[in-house]
Amino acid sequence: MTLKDYLTQLGWTATDLSRYANINVRTARKAVVGETISNKVAQAIARAISEAMGKLIHVGDIEGLHLKDRSAE
Repeated sequence: MTLKDYLTQLGWTATDLSRYANINVRTARKAVVGETISNKVAQAIARAISEAMGKLIHVGDIEGLHLKDRSAE
């Protein structure tokens, strides 16, 4: 499932995601539209979705997330 799919299933907006994942709303919107995000942000998103769904969701379970290349850091 994509991030948009998860948000739809949970009835969340990007603003809700930012609140539950404790990330900036602009960063949440970037993730939703497929822009590059850090691994730390992706983990926070997966953790928030996991808690809301009551089951473990890994970063790799969220299709379409574009993670920053760690070798470029």
